[in-house]
Amino acid sequence: MKFHFIYDITESSIHIAPPATDPEASYPIYEVFINDSTVIEGAVNTFNELALEDNVKVWVNQEGDGKEVAEKIVVY
Repeated sequence: MKFHFIYDITESSIHIAPPATDPEASYPIYEVFINDSTVIEGAVNTFNELALEDNVKVWVNQEGDGKEVAEKIVVY
């Protein structure tokens, strides 16, 4: 699993992106939803403590409607 950084935070999800290593390349941004089962650990312990540009590793589960839901988020 690669490190990503938090690009945006909404009420029920985070948008993450890989670090930009090539200034001329475009990189994908992924929306990952958070629910009551999501475990957040590391430098912070709750969704409200997450901040833009936090470095994270995220493990996701696919839901039937195509949403990716975070099983675990580790903040570094």
